[in-house]
Amino acid sequence: MNKLSKKYRTSLLIASGIGVIGTIHLRRKFKRENNDENESSTWCDTSVSLLQTVPTRMLSRAWGNVNELTVPTWMREPFFGFYASAFKCDMAEAENADLKSYNNLQEFFNRKLKPGLRPMEEAPVCSPADCKVLVCGEIDEEGFVDQVKGVRYNVGHLLGETVSKPKEGNALYHCVLYLAPGDYHHFHAPVSWDSESLTHIAGDLLSVAPAVAKVIPDLFCLNERVVEKCSWKHGTFYFVAVGAYNVGSIVMEANHKIKTNEGGVKRTSSSVYPSLRQIVDKGDEVGRFRLGSTIVLVFEAPAESKFVISAGQKLKVGQAILRCQ
Repeated sequence: MNKLSKKYRTSLLIASGIGVIGTIHLRRKFKRENNDENESSTWCDTSVSLLQTVPTRMLSRAWGNVNELTVPTWMREPFFGFYASAFKCDMAEAENADLKSYNNLQEFFNRKLKPGLRPMEEAPVCSPADCKVLVCGEIDEEGFVDQVKGVRYNVGHLLGETVSKPKEGNALYHCVLYLAPGDYHHFHAPVSWDSESLTHIAGDLLSVAPAVAKVIPDLFCLNERVVEKCSWKHGTFYFVAVGAYNVGSIVMEANHKIKTNEGGVKRTSSSVYPSLRQIVDKGDEVGRFRLGSTIVLVFEAPAESKFVISAGQKLKVGQAILRCQ
């Protein structure tokens, strides 16, 4: 009995620690995002280099281990209820709304939605995730795009390859979408495509919260990411899943051999994998994150196509994001 009580006391301390960390993260997140945008200025290279010395990959692996610790059954309802409230998780949408059935935080944050809850709209390109729009627009001739308004990066650096010029009558577009910790963490195909290959680019695991994206140039190019290269009816389509601090694990359905945030991997390394699921229909699951992170879409579409979304807008899976004229 004493041994059992000790076990529960240990689990209680662990779970309470997780709760404290989550609450601190939440308060800091809201504080950052409520600050005036004009107060932000980009960091210099020295500041970014110093930040890169922080062992975010190791810390994210440790956080992943904490997420997989089993929460005692008697604690699950109040514990996960606290998280659902803190991160505004709509459990009415969950396929499984029974909080006691989730063994750990990882299972809770990777919950599935009820079937048919996110239909795809009749539009050329739809949202792949429940997310917030950071920026969207056309890519210029030099290949530069906005990370957020006023902070730019080269899309070739992000993708790990030079992007070919679009076909005659087409243009290149991009869209950056942020998944918050309380969002549904699975992501889906925004169009029907033929998947060609996946490139895993190791890197850092810095926070990708909107407030951070405003001050760190090349943030998405610095972080670990998986780039799925595809082709769709209008040309090339890149789907980029960007990792983040505490979100080191990215699962891609096209090839489960891809393992992100592995120990002993140089952050400058990259590996190309074949796609084991070439034909993907619009709305099919593409993969999932731990907690929240960022998706970047880079694609070719007819010139004069128009985004029907704007920065700061909240989206659900399946909502239209671009229409062709």
